[in-house]
Amino acid sequence: YLLWGVGHTDSEALQSLRQSIHEIRQLLPDVIETHGRQAIRLGSTARQHLDVEQFETARAGGDFERAAALYRGAFLDGLSLKDGEAFEEWLRIRREFFERQALESLSALMNLADTRRDNDALDRYARRILSIDPEREDAYRGLMLALGRKGQYNEALRVYSDCAGMLRREFDQSPSAETMAVNERIHLARGLPRRDLPFHAATLVGREQELADATVL
Repeated sequence: YLLWGVGHTDSEALQSLRQSIHEIRQLLPDVIETHGRQAIRLGSTARQHLDVEQFETARAGGDFERAAALYRGAFLDGLSLKDGEAFEEWLRIRREFFERQALESLSALMNLADTRRDNDALDRYARRILSIDPEREDAYRGLMLALGRKGQYNEALRVYSDCAGMLRREFDQSPSAETMAVNERIHLARGLPRRDLPFHAATLVGREQELADATVL
């Protein structure tokens, strides 16, 4: 048993479980439902307040903003079970599933912010993605773009350096052509009148005037 199995006999663990269920039902009668003698689950009233179910409902409805807000870290963060290999494997799979779903939601929000040229939101979502998965080159690129558009060129170039270092360290790779193109634009923009940075992969080396004329995506 997850909560009482370690260091207790099966009969002791089962008795502790029964006692806990009895006490919970006295305090909150509708919280626990039983299914025969082998299974229990949270009742429908309690499930309405589960962040996991709210997260999945938001995702299914396309409400990525709410889904991203509900994801606050790894599923059951900090919980582990010594000598519980099957539980640990289940927990690993669920954590990876929810993390992937959260990253997909944040990526959709980041792309939407880019399309709308909402650079504060683009900055925010890119940083959130990197806080979850620091190996996402697209998030580095989105953050570079947001900072460059806001005139924070030195910070944007520092982000490029961090990205290049991560790719070299973790994958023995260089940044993609698209990321390098954004880096080139930022270098050029530092010496040009204030403009929005275009965000596409074609190089602008030797095309400074074209960059200077570009004011929209």
